Amino acid sequence: MNNLKNQYKYDVAFSFAGAQREYVEQVNNTLKGYNISVFYDNDNNVELWGKNLYRYLDDLYSTKARYCVIFISKEYAERPWTIHESQAAQERSFSSYDSNDFQEYILPVRFDDTVIPGMRLTTGYMDANRIAPQELARYIANKVKPDCVFDSGKETIDTIYEFIVSAAINFIDNNFSFRYEKENNNLKILLDSSEQSDLITIQNFKNYIHMYIGEYSLEENPTIVIFINQIDLSNPIKIINFSHYFGQLPEFSADFVTFKSIIKDGLKKFFEAKNDII
Repeated sequence: MNNLKNQYKYDVAFSFAGAQREYVEQVNNTLKGYNISVFYDNDNNVELWGKNLYRYLDDLYSTKARYCVIFISKEYAERPWTIHESQAAQERSFSSYDSNDFQEYILPVRFDDTVIPGMRLTTGYMDANRIAPQELARYIANKVKPDCVFDSGKETIDTIYEFIVSAAINFIDNNFSFRYEKENNNLKILLDSSEQSDLITIQNFKNYIHMYIGEYSLEENPTIVIFINQIDLSNPIKIINFSHYFGQLPEFSADFVTFKSIIKDGLKKFFEAKNDII
C-alpha cells in the first residue's frame, strides 16, 4: 500500500465544474486535516502557471494521482476542460483495467443524473445532494488510508459542527413542536409557534463552536464552547460546559466517539424536557 502511495504525486485529483466549486472547496479544506494530498486547482496556481495546460492536465489525470474524484453535473458535461480531464482519467482506468489496485481509480460524485461519455452508470457513486462535503471528505480519506480510523478524534471543526447540526435536526424532524432555520454556519432551533423563542443556536466560527441553550439563547453567554486543535487533529475535543444537559463537569476533553454520545444524550434530554413543558 505504501509503495502505491509513494508512486504518485497526489493521493487524489479533483475534476469539477466551476458551478460546484463551493462544495468541492469544502471537501478539499476538510481533507487537509486528514493529511491527504489533493490536486485542487486553486491550491496549485503557481504550479499551473506557464504550463501547456492541455498536455499537463492530460498527464496529471492519467498518471499523477492515485485516485480521481470526478464531480459530475450538467455543467461538467458542458465544459471542454472537464471533458478533457475525464477522458484522461478514463484512459488510466482502461490501461490499468486488469489491476485490482486501479479498477476504482475514478470515484464519481453526482450532483445530478448527467451522462458523461465513457463513464458507466453502473459505477458506484456518492450523491452530493445527500452527503455533506465534510462527510464526503471522510469517505475519500478512508479510501486513501483504509488502515486509519477517521472517526476517533481526528475530526475538524467543520465535521464536528455538521455532526451536531445533523443530530439536532434528527431530533426535531418528526416533532411538530419545533422548527429550525439554517444559514451558512449558523443553526437556530425554535418553537414552531413563536418566531421569538430561540431554543438552541449553534454557530461555527471555524476554530471553535458556540452552542447557546435556552429561550432567547443569543442574549446569554454560550452554554457550550467546543475547541479542537487544528494543527494536531489527534488531540481530543475540548468542551467548556455550562449546561446540566451535557454532563456535570464545567470543562473536559473527549475523543469523537465519546463526544458524539455526549451530544446525542444531551440533546435528547433537552428536547424531552421541552416537550414536557410544552
